[in-house]
Amino acid sequence: MIDFFGIVTVNGAYIVIALVILLIVCFAMIITILCKLKKLTKRYEEFMGGRDGRTMEELIKSKLNEIEDIKLKSFKNGKDIAELYEKMEKTICKVGLVKYDAFNEMGGKLSFALVLLNEHNTGLSMNSMHGPEGSYVYVKEIINGQSYIALGDEEQKALDMALDKNN
Repeated sequence: MIDFFGIVTVNGAYIVIALVILLIVCFAMIITILCKLKKLTKRYEEFMGGRDGRTMEELIKSKLNEIEDIKLKSFKNGKDIAELYEKMEKTICKVGLVKYDAFNEMGGKLSFALVLLNEHNTGLSMNSMHGPEGSYVYVKEIINGQSYIALGDEEQKALDMALDKNN
């Protein structure tokens, strides 16, 4: 029996058992820490890839420069795309075509009405009439999907087709 300052008396066997348990817990903690250290060392070596601190710093700087270049190119691409969209609004993107026989005796549907419109439904209507005496082409302006000059039946069908009214 061991007497601690006359206050507590403890059997020596209990102290040895407690120290053995504490020792086992410490060994378990050491093994756990060593396993985690091994994983961390492996990840560090994969990250470094055999590089020293100086080359790693250069690698990081070069990657940061690449990121800056990508940001500048992305900004320029955004501006270019916006400019292209602006130009696309003015280009012909809607088409309507109706072939017909202007003079019933000709046959073959050699005449046609063609409507070409941009995104704002502005463009032109072209009517080509093929007959025995020759061909005639008439062009009418289309603004906001309407012509201020009366359209023939075929021209109106082509305009409706371009405006996607019948499709």
